[in-house]
Amino acid sequence: MRRANICYSQNQYSNGCKHLARAAIAHPFYFANRVLYELRPDDIVFNGEDPLQFLNQRDVLWPETEAPTTPTPPAATTSDNTKSVECA
Repeated sequence: MRRANICYSQNQYSNGCKHLARAAIAHPFYFANRVLYELRPDDIVFNGEDPLQFLNQRDVLWPETEAPTTPTPPAATTSDNTKSVECA
């Protein structure tokens, strides 16, 4: 099905139809589920994780500190050559 979508996006409709036919023959139940999932009229489409999982852990994921965005490790020092970093 992915190849069919790629072909359709490139206006290669005959190749897209061939890939759809192959997908339907190879896995008819999966193919039907994918098509019916896209055709649901009034239902929410879920993709990925539930957003509440992220909101419940927002303090851990997005801490509100005034620390620099890219901290330098304490053991890293720069030498005279600005392109190299020496780690102790």
